[in-house]
Amino acid sequence: MLVVPPVEGETKLPSPYNLRHKIILKHKKLPEGQEESAQFIKNETSDIDIRSSVKNGIMYLEDLVDKDWEPHFFVLTQNKLFYTNSYRPDQGSDRSEDEEDSGSFQRPKSNVPNEELHFSEKWFHGRLPEGRKEAEQLLRAYSHLGDGTFLVRASVTFVGDYSLSFWHKGQVNHCRIYSKQDRQQTMYYLIEAKYFDSLYSLITHYRTSPLITPCFSIVLREPVPQPNLHETKEWYHKN
Repeated sequence: MLVVPPVEGETKLPSPYNLRHKIILKHKKLPEGQEESAQFIKNETSDIDIRSSVKNGIMYLEDLVDKDWEPHFFVLTQNKLFYTNSYRPDQGSDRSEDEEDSGSFQRPKSNVPNEELHFSEKWFHGRLPEGRKEAEQLLRAYSHLGDGTFLVRASVTFVGDYSLSFWHKGQVNHCRIYSKQDRQQTMYYLIEAKYFDSLYSLITHYRTSPLITPCFSIVLREPVPQPNLHETKEWYHKN
């Protein structure tokens, strides 16, 4: 962490290489009577390509009232920091990592809004710049994981909805994840009469129960991981 200002008399800014593992905090003077705040802007999240983020995960922010450090899921891009209103994983869970990997996909007991539960999931790729074509390329690259390999992406055709793409019998398949309003709550579904209160709950269900259609029956298995696209940039130094 950078704890002292740059050397006085310097005429050039430090290079990105010299700033590795450092954090610079810039103070911005605000007009009297105003306070600075950062917000999670929901209407921009559909345009975020999580794969190209510099970093994403959990960060802690101090509550200005209670002075407690609260967790938030964040996505850091090259020029913006996005974060959720809250992120409260189940603190009472005593399950081991082995138990968590054994196929138990219960919804976490938390105060995370339904529309934000999927943000931290490995299978959620946000908006893919090339849409269906890019999803197919990713699934072919990970086809060795077998039938049921999948990812979820923001739909390009149906703005605001999502698409499920998965590998089945040597081919890539795409399903639109529909949504509708029911008593002021958004419900998600792949087939009629099977509704879920969040995208997270829908995917969780079909990872343990088969998705049955007239053409096939499949259980979602391994998620396609999000490539770290920032690692291909010239300014990124792994070590």
